[in-house]
Amino acid sequence: MSSHPPNRLGKRRHSKACARCRGRKIRCDFQYPICGACSKAGATCLGFDPIHGVDKPRSAVSHLEQEVARLEIELGRVNDQPRNVSDIAREKVETLTSSLAMAILEPSFPPQKETKSPPLASAFFLSHSPVPYLNDPAPRNTRVVEPQERGNVPGSLFSIPRHIINVLLNHYCATYRPQYPAIEEPDLYKACNRVYNDTQPSAFDKFCVNITLAISMNTLIQSDKKRAAKATSVFWNTAVNQLDELGPSNTWEWLQSLQLLAHYGFLSPKDIDCSKCAAAATRLCLQLGLHHELPPSAKTELKPEELNTRRRLFWNAYSIDSAVNTVRCRPFIWPKSALTARFPDFESQSYQTLHVWLLRQIETEITLAMYHPSIATIDTLWGSSFDQWFTRIHERLKEWHQTIRQNIILTERIEFHELLFQCQILRLNRPSPRFPSPTEEMCRTSFQSSLALIKEFSFLDQKGKLFYLWHAAYYLVESGVCLLASIVSGMEFVGQERTQLGGENITTLITYIPKLPSLLWKVSNRWSDITPHASALESISFTVLEILEQWSVGGTIDGFIFYEIKQKLHKLSVFSPFPLDLQVPANDFIQHPALGPGDEFHTVLNDQPTEPDVAVSAFDAAYFIPSLPDPSLVLQDSSSIFPNAYNGEFGNAPVLDFSATDIEEILTSLSES
Repeated sequence: MSSHPPNRLGKRRHSKACARCRGRKIRCDFQYPICGACSKAGATCLGFDPIHGVDKPRSAVSHLEQEVARLEIELGRVNDQPRNVSDIAREKVETLTSSLAMAILEPSFPPQKETKSPPLASAFFLSHSPVPYLNDPAPRNTRVVEPQERGNVPGSLFSIPRHIINVLLNHYCATYRPQYPAIEEPDLYKACNRVYNDTQPSAFDKFCVNITLAISMNTLIQSDKKRAAKATSVFWNTAVNQLDELGPSNTWEWLQSLQLLAHYGFLSPKDIDCSKCAAAATRLCLQLGLHHELPPSAKTELKPEELNTRRRLFWNAYSIDSAVNTVRCRPFIWPKSALTARFPDFESQSYQTLHVWLLRQIETEITLAMYHPSIATIDTLWGSSFDQWFTRIHERLKEWHQTIRQNIILTERIEFHELLFQCQILRLNRPSPRFPSPTEEMCRTSFQSSLALIKEFSFLDQKGKLFYLWHAAYYLVESGVCLLASIVSGMEFVGQERTQLGGENITTLITYIPKLPSLLWKVSNRWSDITPHASALESISFTVLEILEQWSVGGTIDGFIFYEIKQKLHKLSVFSPFPLDLQVPANDFIQHPALGPGDEFHTVLNDQPTEPDVAVSAFDAAYFIPSLPDPSLVLQDSSSIFPNAYNGEFGNAPVLDFSATDIEEILTSLSES
């Protein structure tokens, strides 16, 4: 027998029968909240509180509360018991059994494909950049280009005099970096110190130093093409050799590397696919959440320079991707609620970055409005009629251009501002899907702007400043096609004295028509993928030149010749360069799709809007443009839309200063190293 006295309180049995059944001494079925007997009799079913000796209401809630309390007591007793190895093993078996049962019983779905970024050193990125449109039946080079051999790689950077390295980096930071600020200037110099002094530099240190040196060396091609190109190739190969060690684990280095690669692709499109690098950088920004402004609580945990870095990296990636699409005349739109990130706080020396980004806004808006009207509705996106928007966009473009021209620093640092300005004037006034039949004034303006582009390219070529080959190829083809189309249209219908055409002397046109294919051939010397375009444009240019000379002296041109030229020009343009009433009949030529054959339109977010009000221009003027830091940069509104921008006089090209270092000394030092 147990030595402990019996716990009478613990053995007391409390009847769960209701008060009515207990009083009548009948069997109770213990149903809650009312037993069966009380339910049949329509009587109130009450319980009994043995502690207080009174009746109490019966309910399922109180019953469940009692059950929970009882189970908690039992669970406590189980947990207090000592556990041995068999108990632990049994628990593991039960857990695995339960997991297996859940996996079997759960509905099965096809596994989502895991998206992994290809390595930076893969052929996905190290391939040729996309070329301008060419509807040629001849086979096109669509193969994936294997990375070039990585030769001519020096053992270290300290074989080059340090002051030469500093001169090249200073030139990059002063001229190239403000256009595409992928890396902070202090960070670049710190990385250079680690690489030059061999104090445990990282792969990213070596990469960013060498690729910025390669970018900077492009400027010296004007002085000595052979030696400068060789030095550029050495720096590039050194940078490429570091890509294998740059993994996506460090997302900040990965993002900056993509932006630097895209920038280099603009200068050397045969080495890098700038479009893939730009798109990958933007998508990485989305994954990092850089497109959203941090909440106030999170901002307090970051230093101001860290917050600015987040904003700078996002808007630089966005600007590069926007440029890649607008140069190709492709739409670049985002859902309206996608972006909340602000522009970084600009200092005075960063004005040029701000103005480059402001131009990206205008370019994106023009491309979307004029060439993809089925995607965006002007009335909805910009809150005005087309005529009002068309006038205002010209004024904004003019103000941007005047701001650059009135500031010496901006004029020198954004040295291709005239090309960028004239290209947008051309795209606003040439035939487009939004305006397939432009007015006579628009036709004259597009003719003058296309000629101005050829003049400016010729001027830059004479100065040895044809650096951005990728942009040059697209703009030369587009302006050349539009110029030749305007000349053909003028010869077809003009019945006036044949000494002028479109307000230009025939002698001027005869001078610049041969320069068009010549410029494109020079681009093809450094980017062989442009050779078919140069060949096609050369054939058309000399045909137009021949009939222009014949027409200027009163000769009669067979209409079939005009017909053939129009067909050939259509093959070089995504959008018809002729007004709607002057186009070749649709059944006589291939009507090119808006994006070219094989291209698929997609936004960065893969969210093509179906309603006009869910998408806006990439830089909504009322939403994304900050106020300028310096009020003096804001120009007064002008009633005239165009300045005197078509006289062909663009001033002297800026002299790029290498801190008084002799260019010959730089090239000699690099050659000896």
